[in-house]
Order: sequence, then C-alpha cells, then structure tokens
Amino acid sequence: MNYYEKHGNTTSHPVVFDHLTSLSYPQKITEAMDILIAGADTTASTLTAALLHILADKKIQTKLVQALQSVQPNEQGILPLMELEKIGYLV
Repeated sequence: MNYYEKHGNTTSHPVVFDHLTSLSYPQKITEAMDILIAGADTTASTLTAALLHILADKKIQTKLVQALQSVQPNEQGILPLMELEKIGYLV
C-alpha cells in the first residue's frame, strides 16, 4: 500500500486501489489485507480439495505421478513450468 500511495498505478490496466480513493489510509490497508487473505485462503482451499481427490483415486494418482516423472527437473531439482504446461493431463 505504501508503494501504491507513493507511486500510484504504474500498470497499463486499472487495479483495485484505483477505485478506493474515498477510503482513509487505514481502510485501504484493511481492504488490501482482506484481498490478500482471501486470495491465499481460496488457493489453499482449492489445493486441499485437489489433493484430497487425487489421493482418494489410485488411478488418478498413478497417472499424475507418471506424467510428472516424464519431465526432466532443472539444475535446482525443480520441474520447469514451461515443461509442465506441455503435459495434457495437467492442463
């Protein structure tokens, strides 16, 4: 929020804070925190549900593991996103 207050919107598209001009600074901070927490909570819930369904179905779990094992990790041992996006089962 401090960066936005100092520099304004530096993107080519509108952002949420562009529409909160009538709020006080503490209210803007509260809105920013609500948005951040809502995004994190939604992501966590989605990942939890996905993992529950994957682990509940051995066929899906096996197919997913085989698909992931087809990707070569990079030097840091991480599966590159560009390669993961090529796996039809994941997209």
